[in-house]
Amino acid sequence: MDRFSADAYVYARASEILAKSFVGPRVAALFEVRTLQELWALLFTEDAPMLPEVLFARALEVAAVNKFVRDYITLLSAYSKPGALITGLIRSFDYDNLKMMAAAAGNADSDLKPGQGIDPGRGPRYSLGQGLQIIDISPYAMLNYTAWPDIARVTRGSPVSWYDRIPAPQEQQALDERLDKQWTSDLWRALQKSPKKDREAVEDMVKRYIVETNILWAIRLKVYFEFSPEEILPRLAYSGDKIDPNDPLAREAARILDYPINSYAAWEKWRYAGMLNPHSSDVPWTIDPGWMSRSFRRNTQHTLIHIFHQQPFTDAVLGAWFFIKRYELNCIRTVTESLRLNVGHQEAREFAGV
Repeated sequence: MDRFSADAYVYARASEILAKSFVGPRVAALFEVRTLQELWALLFTEDAPMLPEVLFARALEVAAVNKFVRDYITLLSAYSKPGALITGLIRSFDYDNLKMMAAAAGNADSDLKPGQGIDPGRGPRYSLGQGLQIIDISPYAMLNYTAWPDIARVTRGSPVSWYDRIPAPQEQQALDERLDKQWTSDLWRALQKSPKKDREAVEDMVKRYIVETNILWAIRLKVYFEFSPEEILPRLAYSGDKIDPNDPLAREAARILDYPINSYAAWEKWRYAGMLNPHSSDVPWTIDPGWMSRSFRRNTQHTLIHIFHQQPFTDAVLGAWFFIKRYELNCIRTVTESLRLNVGHQEAREFAGV
């Protein structure tokens, strides 16, 4: 299929999927279901598996992930040579799989084996035991899963070949952070290699995603871990390999590292002040990372839907589609957990930023 035909197919098919998805006004339907079985029936045409509640909830979440991945790969496969950026997006699951495999390596039941009954309409998925499921993104995977448990062979030849041993428990968090940082930086580098038309269509969206991710990560480290600016800067994603507070991807996050978390006056003139939790002169104020995350999420969804429809015949279609559908996936996870834990509908909606 030539590029023009592939673009036309992808836009038409992606639009059809979005029209049936629980995004925009339709997302509210997810938060109206009363049981996990009702949620399954809303999302899938296949019969629900007969499992205890905890396993059923896990099966539902994995099924939703696999459906998202299958749909994206179907769209991506329309291109004979899909761009590095839209391929890099789906490889976020490789990064997540690697984290999970490394964390599971110490378990007695951590050999990869086919897993059944989780993914409607599809064959086996690799399982790590104890309910852990590897998300298969073949033929776009950058990892050699068949080489497990030899992690050096799993990652050999990939952008994460440096991850060549099972980390000690105390190293796991730092290496997970490095993987997250590398994925976002790699997206930016892939964008710079894209054809001009695609780069111009997608650049603002990708930059916005990385900038906001850096901001939220910096605020979480300030609030929850009381990290100093010197400790936070190396943990941000940059456009290059150098730690630079003036880097276009890290500048906004670096700017707030010295802001006191309990002083609204210090934040009120900031570029992203509209995302802050409300302030009242009668109540002590502290910046709320959760509130900011939900504010960014709500605001971004409107922008992404606009980009999807305004940039046909570019990589912006699949880029926007990926982030829109990933938000839907996060909402499904939120609803699943709220039903399992008997959390109220309104509380679940607020947590998801709906």
